[in-house]
Amino acid sequence: HPPCDSISTMTSSPSKQSPPLYDGPIVDAHVHYWNPGNTPREVSPLVKLLGWNLGLTNWMAKRIFPEAAILFFATPKYLTKNYLPDDYNAEFETTNQVKGIVHVEANWTGKDPVDETRWLESLQTNNASTILGIVSHVDLTLDFNSVERILQSHKEASSKVCGIRDAIMWHSNHQVLSFARQEHRSRLDSFRASFPLLEKYNLTFETFCYSNQLQEMTELAQAFPNQRILLDHVGTPIAIGGQFAGHAGVGENDTERLQITEQWKADIRQLALCRNVYCKVSGLGMPVCGFGFGETTEKPSVETLVDKLSPLILFCIQVFGARRCMFGSNFPVDKVSVPSLDTYLVVYKRILQQLPRSDQEWIFEKTATEFYSLNKE
Repeated sequence: HPPCDSISTMTSSPSKQSPPLYDGPIVDAHVHYWNPGNTPREVSPLVKLLGWNLGLTNWMAKRIFPEAAILFFATPKYLTKNYLPDDYNAEFETTNQVKGIVHVEANWTGKDPVDETRWLESLQTNNASTILGIVSHVDLTLDFNSVERILQSHKEASSKVCGIRDAIMWHSNHQVLSFARQEHRSRLDSFRASFPLLEKYNLTFETFCYSNQLQEMTELAQAFPNQRILLDHVGTPIAIGGQFAGHAGVGENDTERLQITEQWKADIRQLALCRNVYCKVSGLGMPVCGFGFGETTEKPSVETLVDKLSPLILFCIQVFGARRCMFGSNFPVDKVSVPSLDTYLVVYKRILQQLPRSDQEWIFEKTATEFYSLNKE
């Protein structure tokens, strides 16, 4: 798709004498654990009913869940089965460099969002699956006192709680999954009234938005310059890699995709001017980005992934700087598009191979460690 190729003039193609691939420590700054049979998730009722047969569960999920949700994830199979610390450790066939993960809230549907934090504290983790930090959830549009009470409870539930994520992602196209209940959520008076509580409790703010909402993120960052803010998944540019959601979807032709690319670049540049904003170079394996990796039975090669993803990743590093960018696997969500986490790490190492070793250290470990204050204990 030609429009994607115009993102950056930077290249990750190995030179004749390429430096060695990064072999230092890694913090995986974006992982989700879940157990839908025993914890409340959107798919839990179905899993409890049919979980004895995952094939049947997934067949039924495709027929009863909204089309936008199925399009977003490509398949329900990674949502309906457990993904726990042992599953994360099992991703590595070789000796890995991951020293631990940051767990990011994963749409806990129970009444009390603090229960997810308590559940994470109960998990047995070791090696790569070790939870170094927890990004919990609170609905920032609740009344001020309720938000403060929930934040206090999260902090009491675990000393690893280092941030809060409240997704604002919303899109007018009904084929695109909206996680937020309304448009421009971060502009609501209730949201803005509670937002200063994050700085009071020394918590980072993390959000999941689409690229058409990046200007809204810039407004928020400018309004609260002392609040550390993290943009998940490079702003999730819908259809930047190819058409998403077929007819009546997004990015139906080269002209539209070029417009998406150029607007994403402009908005990322503007957001990066806010020094309190950091960027996760992650999530590009999600089907909504339009690369089509999850639509085939044969997973893409390392070379294909490097070729498709490097322009976006390197552009973000170019405008934010390595010290404000961090790696995250987004597993198991990105699992739909890549053969294994081992492979994904090789892809990122290849993409970053030509950068100075110190930049690679920041992106793979130091930025996350500093941003989330992972060495606070």
